[in-house]
Amino acid sequence: MILRNVLFILVFTSIANIRCARAAEALTTAKTLGPVSVACTLTPAAPMIGDSMQLDIVVTAEEGVELLLPEFGESLGRFSISSFVPSRTTDGEGKQVARQTYTLQATRSGPQWITPVLVEFVDRRPGKKPSPDDFDAYEILTDRMDFEVTSVLGNKAEFNPPLGKLEQPAKAQGSSWGLYAAIAITIVAIAAGSALWLRGRQRVKLRSSFEIAWSKLKQLRADQTQPTPQLSPELFFVEVSSVIREYLEQRFALRARDLTTDEFLQAAAGHSELTSEHRRLLSDFLTQADAVKFAGVSASERDIDESLKLAEQFVIETRSDQANIAIEDLNASVARGNTPDYTTQSQELTNPTATGGQS
Repeated sequence: MILRNVLFILVFTSIANIRCARAAEALTTAKTLGPVSVACTLTPAAPMIGDSMQLDIVVTAEEGVELLLPEFGESLGRFSISSFVPSRTTDGEGKQVARQTYTLQATRSGPQWITPVLVEFVDRRPGKKPSPDDFDAYEILTDRMDFEVTSVLGNKAEFNPPLGKLEQPAKAQGSSWGLYAAIAITIVAIAAGSALWLRGRQRVKLRSSFEIAWSKLKQLRADQTQPTPQLSPELFFVEVSSVIREYLEQRFALRARDLTTDEFLQAAAGHSELTSEHRRLLSDFLTQADAVKFAGVSASERDIDESLKLAEQFVIETRSDQANIAIEDLNASVARGNTPDYTTQSQELTNPTATGGQS
């Protein structure tokens, strides 16, 4: 038993060290054409199956150049996209910097690649030719990025044969019935204790999922109603959709964060506790968030407020029986645009059963 534990620790430590070493490496390709430069960086350069990979596409251009960036997911059809964050800034030299950051998951091991990334631009600087003859824009095409996704055991895993035959232990004198009974009682006790622990853990998760989500939504609303909002519209929708996906994972045990919106809505449709009205609310919320995060749709203060109200309404209507919050007070508060912290009052309020709004 001790030898097996030591071997397990050594294997686990080796894998962790390999992951850390590979995470420090990056695969990079870059191209420049006139006033525009494109750099693509993949981290880690040699991922293991199950690793999250980050792909950064950074485009730098002189002022006065119109950039046409790749569409969402272009060149990435071989991978599952966990997140996408676009941004535009200006550096210290006055150049515009456009960035697209993807978090990717490899679905299989072996040789993989990211196909060349295409960036187009129109040179609108005074005295410059806007585009080549017979073309609408200049084009920059990066090199293909080839890498290997390895399995945890490596490409040539070898298993050593057993060290030798174990000696048969000497048979104990006397009856073994007492030993067998003790072992049986111990196994039953462990199984019963584990079942009670897991049941209690499940109750805690269901009881706390609403409070966690509500607290995060309350903080987001406070941040965005300041004279200067803490987050840009794009980052706000990334955060608020992450809150809802985490809530759904804890509340309904749905694998929310690894699925696309369409895949997740299909999974939610099969859950008995989510009614058609709940799924409609969820669909409206995720569709609005995706439009801002991935399609570049601009969002106003009103759009942000409506998105928060949809999120608040969804967690209120789908909270568990253990969330002892008065539904009348919550609905009235959301209708007024307020988000008081009800988690501190949960001991004083009772969970209504006559309103019909509890799912």
